[in-house]
Amino acid sequence: MRVLAVLLVVSTCTAACAADFDPWTQSARYELEYSVDLTALLAGGNGALRLWLPLPVNNGAQRLVSTVVQSPWEHREARDRLGNRFVYVEPMPLAAGNGEPQIVLRPTVQSSLCQVETTFSTRRPW
Repeated sequence: MRVLAVLLVVSTCTAACAADFDPWTQSARYELEYSVDLTALLAGGNGALRLWLPLPVNNGAQRLVSTVVQSPWEHREARDRLGNRFVYVEPMPLAAGNGEPQIVLRPTVQSSLCQVETTFSTRRPW
C-alpha cells in the first residue's frame, strides 16, 4: 500500500510539473537525434562518401551543451568558413562483424528565455 501511495505522489508531481512548464518564460533542455543508416550507400560502391551532419547554432535563444556521436568510423567536429558547426565523417565499408553502418548524433541544446522588445510607432507612414 505504501508503494502505491508513493507512486501516486510521484506521478502527480510529475504531471503537475509538466503542466506548469511554460516555454515562453522558462528555459528547457532538449536532446535531438540524427540517425543515418548508410547500408545502401556503402553497398553501392560509388566511391568516397563524405557526411556533414549539422549541429545546432549557439545564439541568444539556445546554446549547444553537449554532442554525443555513435559511429564505427572516425569523426571530428569542425566549422565552416561562416562559423557553422558540424560533425564530419568519411564512412568506408565495414568488414563483417565490425558493427552497423550507422551514425547516430545526439546534440543537447539548452534553450534560453526569449526576450522580445517591440516598439510601436504612433506616426502613420503615409
